[in-house]
Amino acid sequence: MKSINEKVEDRGYKTYRALLTQSSTSAPVATVIENSIGTLVWAYSSTGVYTATLVGAFTNATTVLISNDDIDGIAGAVKTSADVVTVTTGTAATTAANGILDGATIEIKVEL
Repeated sequence: MKSINEKVEDRGYKTYRALLTQSSTSAPVATVIENSIGTLVWAYSSTGVYTATLVGAFTNATTVLISNDDIDGIAGAVKTSADVVTVTTGTAATTAANGILDGATIEIKVEL
């Protein structure tokens, strides 16, 4: 059986997959499904804006996807620096809002 590091090398990228839940002004809580990137620190930044930070984790080409078919609103995610991925949420009218993440799936892939 291969170690997780060998599998990552075979794939050519590291990945982080988790389910995110957030309410009020709390940081998102991540239920991690897969993680070969490292420990991300989730924080609340402002209404509808949350960050995942890990110094130097996102220096290579990075793809960030977020989805949740069961939310009453919108959610997006983007790499904002070599250290940070930012998640934003809002209402269908695009007004920033908290409490939109309720089991949203986030996937971050970083090329080796």
